[in-house]
Amino acid sequence: MFRTGRRMLGAMFLLLVCAGAVGAETRKAFLVGNGAYIHAGNLKNPSADVRLIGQVLEGLDFEVDLHEDLTRAEIGQKLSQFLDTSAEADVTFVYLAGHGMQYEGRNYFLGTDAKLATEFDILSETTPIDSVIRAVQTRSRALLVFIDACRDNPLANAFYTNNFSESRALQTRGLVPLTTPAQGAMVVFSASPGQVAYDGTGSNSPFAASLARHLDTPNSEILSVMKRVIGDVKLETEDKQTPIINNDLATEVYLKIGEGEAGQSLAFQREQALFDAASDMNSRRAWSVFLERFPDSQFADLARQERDTLARSENIVVANLATAQNERGAETETLGLTLPDVRLIQTKLGTLGYEAGLADGVMGEATRKAIADFQQANQLPSTGVMTEFTARAMGIELSGMEVSAVPIYSSLDARNWSPSALAQVESDPRLIRAAEVLKDWEILYGWYDDHLYIGVLGWRMKWPDAQALAERAGGYLAVLGTEEENRFAYELVSRDDRFWTVSNAGQGRHSYGPTFGLYQKEEGREPDGGWSWVNGQPVSFTNWAYGNPNNGVDYDSEYATFYRWTRDVELEKFTGDEWNDVDLPRTGRAFIMEIE
Repeated sequence: MFRTGRRMLGAMFLLLVCAGAVGAETRKAFLVGNGAYIHAGNLKNPSADVRLIGQVLEGLDFEVDLHEDLTRAEIGQKLSQFLDTSAEADVTFVYLAGHGMQYEGRNYFLGTDAKLATEFDILSETTPIDSVIRAVQTRSRALLVFIDACRDNPLANAFYTNNFSESRALQTRGLVPLTTPAQGAMVVFSASPGQVAYDGTGSNSPFAASLARHLDTPNSEILSVMKRVIGDVKLETEDKQTPIINNDLATEVYLKIGEGEAGQSLAFQREQALFDAASDMNSRRAWSVFLERFPDSQFADLARQERDTLARSENIVVANLATAQNERGAETETLGLTLPDVRLIQTKLGTLGYEAGLADGVMGEATRKAIADFQQANQLPSTGVMTEFTARAMGIELSGMEVSAVPIYSSLDARNWSPSALAQVESDPRLIRAAEVLKDWEILYGWYDDHLYIGVLGWRMKWPDAQALAERAGGYLAVLGTEEENRFAYELVSRDDRFWTVSNAGQGRHSYGPTFGLYQKEEGREPDGGWSWVNGQPVSFTNWAYGNPNNGVDYDSEYATFYRWTRDVELEKFTGDEWNDVDLPRTGRAFIMEIE
């Protein structure tokens, strides 16, 4: 009922309030124009084309990284530098102009030093275009790629004629179409397969000139822009060149919101679309993303209220984790805070009248107690752990929150996430693609070291089927190769009781959690021989519970699962990050997958 109310409120704003400016977006552009080829003569337009496109993009608030006449090595170097500075961009624009070629079903962009004497020179003298797309994909919510590299290529013609045949040279003219979707991206080729792109008679190619003319059209979604570009190019080249679009964008992209009522209405529609998506997801992460993009929205107060309500409930669960850590002596650990962060906390607590001790940067018992006292006095869960909510109440900004308190996951519980809502909120195309595959399952997700992890409630889905599903989603069952990675995966699923099965056996109580990517090969000697990770990574870290693996008293226990044992048979809810080996029937409850 409450979600319906939020939607009605949004509709009321749509009718009664004039929308303000569109929320600030991070926009990045990487442009390369190669014309001065050492072994193929000069192309007159690529440099001029990227300058023209770059000028238009700067007017559209893009940070433009423009390069001309790069060798193969320089393309890789400049692209790597761009990737380092373009993480989490809302819109990324890539434009490659120059010579390109196809070889064995893949497209390549040529550096200015390309010679291509033999087929063995392909990888060393060219850049695979699909590799460029994949590299940028994971760093942008929406990726726009323009390949203006379909020009008549004397290097490619000579390569095929000298190494194969003249007829094959004719058959491999131009570039090949994409064979796999580029999730979260629109990829545009300036000419259709088998065609070449013309330089035209002016200072810019017909494709570049038309694109520059239409990119900044107010209130036009990018696909509408491209329809105009296709029409212009076909008209100017007398239908000899037809740009082709491969669109797999999950969201609409408007590069310019115009003035007046139409622009205001469109800006508000974008804001409301994200608000509705956050309402559907109703997670702290979703509300935080909305507030990052639209901090001055008319919905901002309501979004903060929803986020803070969820933060309170999540911190209550975190309190239990903090208590357990303190029992193990973790009160002297910073759990992810820097030395200046701890000193700032101690100083602030002192000014507020709490006895945190000297501001020495050591998270000792006195500091923990002072944090807990402050939290209790401010009606916060009294955990002693420095959470985001606590930092805001103190009025301080930290470089990060304590690891145990940061929910680096979608939610506390697994849900049937709407792929369309996820596409509005999340920028990782791996997640959007996986969500489509997993739309019939309840999942939760998070990130560690640039890898995506998804916990799945896979009722009655045994280990081999779970691995097959993980592969369909683009990954494999999780490989927990370090203590930190193991702890992260455990915390991802530790708060949802449905991931755990509790039973009494022997003189204690057992809790079995989700399975992951560790299994025992048939030829392995029982009980501890032949254990392997699904991706072939060496098994250098294990976290077996005491007495395990033990082959389950002569069962075929060939799969690893999270596990905890306790003597307290009255304990209802308990979980653990240790491992046990189980047989196939006991793998059919839940599992964790990983996507690189």
